[in-house]
Amino acid sequence: MAAGAREKAAAALGTAHSVSLRVLSHFSLSLYSLAAMRIAVAVLCLGDLFLRALLLRAHYTDFGVWPVAFAADLVMPEAFSLHFVSGGVLVTAVLFVLHALSYLCVLVGLRTKTASLISWLLLLSLHHRNPLVLDNGDDMLRMVLFWMCFLPCGERLSADELAAMLHALPLYGERAAIHDGVDERTIVAQELEPMMIDRYAALEHDETEAGGGGGDRRSDGGGT
Repeated sequence: MAAGAREKAAAALGTAHSVSLRVLSHFSLSLYSLAAMRIAVAVLCLGDLFLRALLLRAHYTDFGVWPVAFAADLVMPEAFSLHFVSGGVLVTAVLFVLHALSYLCVLVGLRTKTASLISWLLLLSLHHRNPLVLDNGDDMLRMVLFWMCFLPCGERLSADELAAMLHALPLYGERAAIHDGVDERTIVAQELEPMMIDRYAALEHDETEAGGGGGDRRSDGGGT
């Protein structure tokens, strides 16, 4: 009777799990579409940074139309910007190179979430340095980069995926992500289930043999 109750409970749980997977599949994104978005955004950001670098001296140094002293103290005193550290050409150029490297990491999917966060911070810093050359598209680009910090954009077509395949490690720890319409916990459970069943059967068989052997020894002892 207890076994029947357990079977009914297991069947009910299986049905509820399958229904939840079907519901979640309608509200999930393909990881390949997120990878395509990551690559497209990185290419767009690299192009935008290249165009800004062409006017680096005029727009982002003290030798141009928007000196650091004027921008930081008079116009935007509370704005965050690493570019306020110095208005020199060399320091600004180094920041631009670091910015480009972070975009390249996003492009190839190397430490994607960390690279997206760094790219967003540097983009925010660059936009605060000279807001006169911005438009609505720059605001949209900042928002897309911000949300990429939380999305699994590096799980497909990326260096992160390649590293995980080579080292047999999960991409982001023990996170239970839904990918390709399937929960990772379901995949792990399906892989472990046959092993657990075999192990349980082996233990049960050993206990049965041990119990039978003990009974024989007791009977032999009594006869002696």
